[in-house]
Amino acid sequence: MPLKLVKPSRELLPSYIEALREGDFNAMQLNFAKASADEIDADPEGWLARVNDPSPFTYTMKNGRTFNVTEHELLWITDGSRFLGTVALRYKGDHELMNVYAGHVGMAIRPALLNQGYGPRAIRAAFNDLATRARSHGLSYVYATCDPENHASRRLIEHFGGVLEEKTEDVFGQGPNLRYKIALE
Repeated sequence: MPLKLVKPSRELLPSYIEALREGDFNAMQLNFAKASADEIDADPEGWLARVNDPSPFTYTMKNGRTFNVTEHELLWITDGSRFLGTVALRYKGDHELMNVYAGHVGMAIRPALLNQGYGPRAIRAAFNDLATRARSHGLSYVYATCDPENHASRRLIEHFGGVLEEKTEDVFGQGPNLRYKIALE
C-alpha cells in the first residue's frame, strides 16, 4: 500500500504508542504535544486534541530561549494500517527558528523502521502534498535542517533538491547545524 500523510487519529494511536515504546524519535515535533506513551494512554482524546490543535505555541529550547510558532501542523506517515513516522510542518513563526535553527519541515521515522528506506519513500509519496500545503501558507521554498553527522537526513534533504545554504557551528547552544533550502516548484 502506498504511504500517505494523515492527521493524527484514534485509529493509528495504538501503533503510535507502540512506536513511542521503541524509543525516542519525536524530537522533530517541536512541542506538538510531546508526551510519553503512559501519558497518552491516560488521556488519548485529550492528547489527540492537543496534537491536532493549530493554535500558535511557544517553543522553549534547552538553553531557555523561546520562539513562537504561529502556523503549523503535524502529520503522521502511514501505510494505511500503522504509524510509520511524523512530519512536522512549521509554516510561520519567529524568523530565527524557521530560517536558522529548525526549518519549516522536520521528519522522524519510528525507531524500528530506521534505515529501511521509509524516509525517502515517505517524502517521495508526500512531497507534492507538502509543497501544496506550504504554498497555501505563502511559501515558495522551505528550509530543512539537520545535524552534520546525520548522514541519512543530509542525503534525504539533498535527494529532494535541498541546497546547502549555511553550516553553523553552534546554533542557540544546540550544537552544529546545516540549513538547506528546498524550492517548491
